[in-house]
Amino acid sequence: MTFRVSFLLAAALLLFLLQGFAALLAALLGPAGASAGPAPGAVALVPLLAVAAAVCAPALPLERWLERGNALVLTARTAALAGAGLVLLPGTARLAAAALAAGAGGLYLTMAVGLVERRALAGAAAAALLTNQLLAALGMGWEAALRPVPAPAQLLLAAGALALTAARRFPPEPTDPATPTLERRAGGLRLRGAVAFGAILFLEHAVLGRTHVAAALTGLAPWAVGALLLAVGAAGVVMLLTSEAPARSRSAVVLLAGAALAGALTPHWIAGWPGALAVAAGHGAALLLLARALNPASGRRQGWTTVGGLLVFAALAATHAATAGPAPGLALGPALDPATGAGNHAGAVWAVAVGGLVLALSMLILPAER
Repeated sequence: MTFRVSFLLAAALLLFLLQGFAALLAALLGPAGASAGPAPGAVALVPLLAVAAAVCAPALPLERWLERGNALVLTARTAALAGAGLVLLPGTARLAAAALAAGAGGLYLTMAVGLVERRALAGAAAAALLTNQLLAALGMGWEAALRPVPAPAQLLLAAGALALTAARRFPPEPTDPATPTLERRAGGLRLRGAVAFGAILFLEHAVLGRTHVAAALTGLAPWAVGALLLAVGAAGVVMLLTSEAPARSRSAVVLLAGAALAGALTPHWIAGWPGALAVAAGHGAALLLLARALNPASGRRQGWTTVGGLLVFAALAATHAATAGPAPGLALGPALDPATGAGNHAGAVWAVAVGGLVLALSMLILPAER
């Protein structure tokens, strides 16, 4: 696939991964679970287990039975169909689609690292976070499936991802490690990078990429905060697509990780535009760190590394939602609604701090860029 097709396809699939996890967390932890599927409890844990199985189990056999490019196409089509199921299927079936979307999206990421250019993958991850933010702000994300009319934007994205897989010409198995447009073919996503990736997803999910959350914490109008975050996010996507690695040096990585942590924490204590600008700076820093997290490692890496990163994301998001203080207007369930973000985010500030520290430590122990 060309660079442009790889970028667009990965962006759509990582968006479905994010939405799949959000739907599962909403069913497991939030009041939206009453509409999204079975009531929170032991039965609702099945989709989360299915995510781990969907990512971990097929990784090895798919690469052994199928040529890697064909395996990427298969997982891409699965994730796209599951993304459509997020808005077309009712109740429990939607939870199954959510688990499949998250699992197939994670498996695609696992196999794409080392084969698809890192610029395309990092830019796609940032674009997925940006699109997720925009759809949520416009009311056209997967949450719109809880209404009678399916979200047309979601169906268009799924149809577009399926259309992109028609161009199923991945690069042949290279023998020359210096082959242009390819990362190190034998490489894959290292566990430290996957953990950092999961921590970035959490910080974006909790504060940095959530317009309504940042607006509630800072006391500003959602449209103003949203415009600021979208502008910073768009600039981050451009930088990732035009630079091999915006943060190569150890000092730059430490600075960006610190900015991401500070941006997620500052609005809990400082309102107004100073808090909003801190969120925007943290948002941009987190996006730029995606290129560092997705740096492929030499040697084979299997799907368990992606599982590790996604489980870090799920654990941090669940802790953030379940440990917040009492939230006005929510009589039942935890203090935070993972679908809409409603609730008392200030009560879960320590979970945000833990997520930022996980990101900083993961980045510090990643090997230096070559």
